Amino acid sequence: MAIEYQLKFAPGVKPSVLAGWLRTAGFADTGSPATFTAPGLTATIGGARDIAGRWAPLGFEPHVEILFVQDKFAPYADAVARLVKTVALLLREVPGDVALARDDETVLALRSRGDLVLTNRDDWWIRPTFAPSLAERLDESYRLEPLPII
Repeated sequence: MAIEYQLKFAPGVKPSVLAGWLRTAGFADTGSPATFTAPGLTATIGGARDIAGRWAPLGFEPHVEILFVQDKFAPYADAVARLVKTVALLLREVPGDVALARDDETVLALRSRGDLVLTNRDDWWIRPTFAPSLAERLDESYRLEPLPII
């Protein structure tokens, strides 16, 4: 099972700022200025558009995104743990509206005008029953519980 998630940012966030935070999160530079790697996970920074109109009803206008893709041969729990920690760092450090999506259409989380709105997708919440080996890699601060959509 491979991971493919997009972390989308509203206008005002510069790709160079995101690149700096990816380096802080332990991702290494590659031959491309937009692509970074870490064990089991690749992150690529690029432009984002709302071609299908999925984001407008949520009041969100994507401008730039980071596409996270798991190495298909990497241990699943290791890649998810790195993804969760990286997303948590970016949510904490990068201001503005941001959305986390799977397959560019399923909204998993949205921060709009400073309020964090979480969906109830069970495959994102980190629980010991979801992936016991993943739970061991994350401390309590990374464990999320489903919240209703506000």
